Amino acid sequence: MKVLVFGSLVKRNWTLQSDIDVLIISDNLPEDFEERGKIRTKIKSKIDPFSPFQLHLVTKEEFEKWYKNFIKKDFLEIK
Repeated sequence: MKVLVFGSLVKRNWTLQSDIDVLIISDNLPEDFEERGKIRTKIKSKIDPFSPFQLHLVTKEEFEKWYKNFIKKDFLEIK
């Protein structure tokens, strides 16, 4: 599993209204997006529900097909 932060925070063009995009890459995710939504909700329930975090749950294949091209090198890996 990898966790990346990307978006306006990393690009340093955020505002007070910006969210913090967190990308979780795992091949242990269900294919069904509704089930992924339940996982996202469960994660959010463990932190402040009004937190600015926008969670993105994707497989490595999905990351390679779309997110990799979208975020390019504008990300920080959380270890």
